[in-house]
Amino acid sequence: MGAEAKAISVKFGEETYPCAANDATKCNYKQSSADAFPQVDSLTKTDTTIVFTGVNFYTMGYTAEAKFRGISADSVTIDSAT
Repeated sequence: MGAEAKAISVKFGEETYPCAANDATKCNYKQSSADAFPQVDSLTKTDTTIVFTGVNFYTMGYTAEAKFRGISADSVTIDSAT
């Protein structure tokens, strides 16, 4: 039995921001394993870098990618699970 699709949203502190895609199906995700889902707790930025800090980031077995406002990062580095 597959996992139920859920709508993605981002929470910072007490504020929750729903997905703003024009196509609601682009906001859905399914968790493919029983592992804990990654959680972003904060971010910091400079002119050239955005650093996400949180827990349960996967460090092996996949290719990481990141986009901000539809622009893909030239490179993505996961340096730890947190």
